[in-house]
This record gives sequence, C-alpha cells and structure tokens, in this order.
Amino acid sequence: MRQAGGRRRALGSALLLAVLVAASLAAVAPGAAGDHADPAAAGEVALVGVEGHDGQLWPYTSRARAFGTATLPVNLLVEADAETVALVLVADESDRWTVEHGGETREVRGAGGAWTATTGATRYSYVETVDGGRWVTETRQLHDGTYLGARLHVRLYQVGTGESAWTAVQAHGEHWDWFRLRHTVGSVADARYAVEHEFYGTGAVDTVHRVRVGNGGALDADGWVTVVDPVGGLLVAGALVARRRDAVAAFRSAVAAGTRHGPLAAALLAAPVGVRALAVAGETTLALAPKLVAAPGYLALAVGVPLVAARLGRHRRPGEAFAVAAATLGVGFCLDYALLGVTRLPLAVVGHRVALVVGVGLLAAGAPGRSRRSLAGAGVWVAALAWALVG
Repeated sequence: MRQAGGRRRALGSALLLAVLVAASLAAVAPGAAGDHADPAAAGEVALVGVEGHDGQLWPYTSRARAFGTATLPVNLLVEADAETVALVLVADESDRWTVEHGGETREVRGAGGAWTATTGATRYSYVETVDGGRWVTETRQLHDGTYLGARLHVRLYQVGTGESAWTAVQAHGEHWDWFRLRHTVGSVADARYAVEHEFYGTGAVDTVHRVRVGNGGALDADGWVTVVDPVGGLLVAGALVARRRDAVAAFRSAVAAGTRHGPLAAALLAAPVGVRALAVAGETTLALAPKLVAAPGYLALAVGVPLVAARLGRHRRPGEAFAVAAATLGVGFCLDYALLGVTRLPLAVVGHRVALVVGVGLLAAGAPGRSRRSLAGAGVWVAALAWALVG
C-alpha cells in the first residue's frame, strides 16, 4: 500500500511538473501550429508585380518546384535588382551616395545594419516574364544574427533585368532548433517590420507603402506586402536594431537557485545555453561551417543530457531527482529562448520540449535499481528525438 501510494504521488508530481514546464514554455508566446502556408489558399492567389516593371511572381516560397509545397509568403517588393538590395542592406553609416531626385541632389547614407551573406535551405518561387513562366531559386540570401542562434533571414528573388528589374523579398525570424536539426520560424510579420525600418531615415527612399495580395495564413502573415520605391534607383539600408531580450539577470538567478541542487541541476540548466554559446562561437569566431558545428552540438544534447541525468540522479530520491532534472532542463530551454530573443514558438515545439523534460526527469529518477523508470525515460527521450527529426 505504501509503495502504491508513493507511485501515485510520484505520478501526480510528474504530471504537475509537466503542466508547469508547459506553461513556462508557452510563456514564450506560442505561434501558429506550423510555419507553412496553406497550399490551397496559395493556389487561389494571382501573381503579383510592380507597376512600371517587368514580370510577375507567385507571392510564396516553396520547398519544391510545385504550388502544393508552399512554405512562407513573400512580404516585401523592392523596386531594384537583387544585387543592389544586397549591397545596401550591408552598407555602413560611413558610406555615402549622391543621387538625383526631383531635380535635386540628395546625399544618402548607409545605416550600419548587421546584415551579411548566409546560407539556408533552397526555396523556389514561380516567375512569369516576357520569356515565359519558370521556377526560380533565390538570387541571394542574407541574415542578421547567427545561423546556430537566432536571426532575421531574407531570401531575395529578382524579377526582370536592367532598369526594369525588381526584387521580391521573403523575410522571417527564426532560431536554430537542436532537436529538429533545422530552423524553427517564429514570425513573418515582425521580420517584415524590421526590414521596412531598414529603409527609413537614410534619405534613399521615395515611398514605402503596403498593398494587399491575400497571401496570409502562415504564422502571423496577414496577406499584406510592403512595396519600397527608392529614389534615383538607389536603396540605402536603414539601421536595424534587432530586438534582444536581456536575460542575464534571469540566468544568474536561475543558476543561483540551481546550485543548491548540486551538479545535476547545474549541468542540465547550463546545457541548452552552453551548447548554443559554443556553437555560435565556433560559427562566428572560428569561421567554421554551421553544419560542421551543429553535429557535435546535437550529440552533446541528444546523448550527453540523458547520460548526465541518469548518472547524477542516482544518489537522489526518485521524486526529487525527477523534479530537479525536469525543472532545470525546462528552465534551461526557456533561458536559451530568452537569450535568443525568441518570442514565438509553434505549439508542436512546446509539446516536444515538454516531452524532453519529462523524459530526462524519468531518466534521473531511474538510477540503478529503478529500471522501469530508466526504460520509460529512455523511451520518451528517444521518441521525442525521432519526433523532432521527422516532424
């Protein structure tokens, strides 16, 4: 009877903790359940273009050369070729240009944005010009941030050539997810606002306005597209101040609270943030290829975290080991998102992180002599890893 009562209390504690961790992760403002556009809705949207410029474009990106694999909506149109857009987005404040506009000479400047060339998965869009229709890949990719951290990411699709050229931009905010081994998109609208502000205050833009094309439906996309008209055919990027939540105080507080629980709490609390920091350092300081850094980072989390939990939880009571391991790993995930400035998560990602913290808690509670909990924890952990990779 005493053992049965203990098991019921342990189960109740596990369920309560799972709810609390879910609430903590959900506080990162969950977004839509996915980051893909509705292919059916995408098929109903006509091609879009820019008045006075050649060609039209399907206002979506797609995983394949097919309308049925739409991913994210195009959210900006710039009346310049892709090379010009890329050039001005990385311009420094010390850069100056002189342009003729309305019979006047105007000096415009760069605004010191943090954009650089980057890589990412190939995405297609459909273009119709005087030469006919065809599927095209992005002309350029730029980002502000880091590949293995959080970033604003834009893909540029040039339509037409010469003075009649214009560029469609797909902008989104995303972060690297270790358990999915790819990026999770958090927002489309916020990224559009950020890129819009790149064009303000530099003297290089004649007008910035929005037109509705009806390509919403993915995450927070509202179906509006920003149209940027530069002066004299020249664009100069304005300053982008990427929003970063200052989580230093929260991190220190969590570490202080975790130290009284010993090595188990400290190791699991630091794992998500530590792996992220080392990966970003390898990417930026050592100039290593992101995928080369991602492989050991994934192994550290996927294999190292459960091994640490199982080993360091062996000298604790099962309920206490479960609570400490699950809670500190959950807080570690939240701190990682806070330091990245991530404010939205798909609900599926929240559910996945809850499964991970429950799995690591069971592993910590299943030290030698408690094989059932160990097997359950290992099963939950492996299933969660597989879910992320295939989902």
